[in-house]
Amino acid sequence: MKAVKSGKYDFPKEEWDSVTEEAKDLIKNMLKYAPKDRFSAEQSLSHKWFKKFETATGKLPGLNSNTISNIKKFHNENKLQQATLSYIVNQLISKEEKNQLLNQFQSWDKNGDGVLSKEEIFNGYKALFGELKAKEDIDEIMESMDLDGNGVIDYNEFITATINKAKILSKQNLETAFKAFDKDGSGKISVDEIMSIFSQSSSVEEKKKFERLIIDFDANGDGEISLEEFKTLMSKLF
Repeated sequence: MKAVKSGKYDFPKEEWDSVTEEAKDLIKNMLKYAPKDRFSAEQSLSHKWFKKFETATGKLPGLNSNTISNIKKFHNENKLQQATLSYIVNQLISKEEKNQLLNQFQSWDKNGDGVLSKEEIFNGYKALFGELKAKEDIDEIMESMDLDGNGVIDYNEFITATINKAKILSKQNLETAFKAFDKDGSGKISVDEIMSIFSQSSSVEEKKKFERLIIDFDANGDGEISLEEFKTLMSKLF
């Protein structure tokens, strides 16, 4: 508090060594001790650090080429794969990574309704890569991301498709997710355990659906998913 009252601060090398001089200059101006010298919000947003991120449309970028690449690599095939990705994204990634994904999503959600329409995705993609490329890829992107087939992309579908799979599907994250699904601690995931996580129904028809789903994971045919089987199938996503 004494440092705050005196207006003195520094940039410890360990935390700030990778931060650019432009970013530090912005922060210094935002922390000027005298209010008359301190940057306003408008002055801050006009600073050169923000300016270097502007696109031709004058907007801060949302999705980038890496994100688009992640979308096009995403295989909308197995519900358990999708559910595992969703679990890891919602439970295991850092707050910083979540905020980055949320910012990307919001940059394309122009009407703020919480979902991305085909038009919003097309316009955002067009701003990055041009109209011709957007027309070529829009149907493929929509098909990849629209997991429930309702014609719009919600936030959960968005992050499941766009996140860097190789980064989040680490050994530690997969083992943590597996333990969460393996409720009885047997070292294997049964159909009943999968149903208890992903379904509110206990009907025979629903159980058969999950039995068919488990076939993709069950390499040795014992009707359950081992940790190694789980890791093997999840590795196919990247």
